[in-house]
Amino acid sequence: MAELFEYKCPSCGALLKISPEESFVKCSYCGTIVERELDEDEKATASAKKLAAKLEKYKNDMHELDRLKDKFLFAGARVNSLEKESVRESKFMHECPFVVPVIIMVLAIIGSFGTNEDKGATFLGGLILAAGVYIWSMVGKSKEDARVKEASEKLAAAKKELDEIQPQYEKLKASFDPEVVPIQYRNDKALDYVIALFRTGQASNIGDAFRRYDEHLHYEKMEAMQQEQINLQKQQLRKMDQMSSNDPNDLGSAALKAGAAVVGVVAATKIGKEIIKNLKDL
Repeated sequence: MAELFEYKCPSCGALLKISPEESFVKCSYCGTIVERELDEDEKATASAKKLAAKLEKYKNDMHELDRLKDKFLFAGARVNSLEKESVRESKFMHECPFVVPVIIMVLAIIGSFGTNEDKGATFLGGLILAAGVYIWSMVGKSKEDARVKEASEKLAAAKKELDEIQPQYEKLKASFDPEVVPIQYRNDKALDYVIALFRTGQASNIGDAFRRYDEHLHYEKMEAMQQEQINLQKQQLRKMDQMSSNDPNDLGSAALKAGAAVVGVVAATKIGKEIIKNLKDL
């Protein structure tokens, strides 16, 4: 049976017993909540869990901030674009009705130099032309009004979206402290690795966790270099086999294979030296 921890209630002095599985107990006499004192291992575990939760929140806030920033900038650019479009639409064909009297005046001047018959024909043609221009301008104005209304509605919707995003973005930006994590570790790969270390109890503080992540990257780099050397050696051996496949009894073939073996030894030696050098750098 697990040993029980005994405490005195700070309020009424009653004797309280707490099992190792419990972190607190409620006094049955006065209702006071008494927390159990954690040992060093429990404190380290609790601290690691808090760090894992803190970095998980940091990662989520980092992504949310980037998302809101992109959305905020896009909404702002859309508002500017729609404002220009709204102004451009409002200018279309506004001056068309004023063209009518100008046309009549020009036709009257031209007709004054002709005969009475020419004047009448000119005047009649001018009236028909003026009426056509006026009708065309009114139809264009009606279409323009519809376009202006549509542009205004789009602009209003874009401004509403911007007004909704901006306070969210500004609030998160003000509360987010990027300096919690050094700049070289502000990525999903690094954060996921150190969060896993804290959750599994393999690290007790942020400095230790990021140091272990650096070691992890170091070994990844070494493995990649080793694999690169192995692939290079395989390519050289394939080339040697292709060159010697035509005449397997040729002395040159044996020399080529021997050379390939030497290349393999050199590559392996280089890999070994590189691994030793990297281990010394740790």
